[in-house]
Amino acid sequence: MTDPVLGIAPGLTGGLALVRADELIDRWPMPTETIDGRNVIDPHALAAIIIAAGPVRMVVVERLHGLGPGIGKASAWSLAWSAATIRTTLALLERPTSTVTAAEWRRAAGIRLANGSTTKARKAESLSRARSLWPTERWRTTDDGEAEAALMAWGWGR
Repeated sequence: MTDPVLGIAPGLTGGLALVRADELIDRWPMPTETIDGRNVIDPHALAAIIIAAGPVRMVVVERLHGLGPGIGKASAWSLAWSAATIRTTLALLERPTSTVTAAEWRRAAGIRLANGSTTKARKAESLSRARSLWPTERWRTTDDGEAEAALMAWGWGR
């Protein structure tokens, strides 16, 4: 049996998911902590999750690029901090890593979105697809980061 794939949806509301073939093995919300009054990814808790996931064939992380119009300084800072924390943690743990754009993993997971889809619509579509692939899982609306991580690992790791 091949090692599973770990998907990571970056960001404070992101998540992690471990998938082998069509089986969702486990999923976690992105661990956070507060430093200087700001919520950030907790690197120690993130490392603990990655270690607990065990050997993986690959870690797939959504590539953050181009912040786009309307992104403020605080959001840009948060996304950059998140990306750096995830990348550094994976490097220190020596995990094989691949980055993928949101468009690429969505296409691989079978998600088709209309041009100009809102963030809310994209998250809802990810949850809908995750529910169809893993109907026995309890997917709450707030689990969109975990759903995206699972879809990333499932679609891109195939």
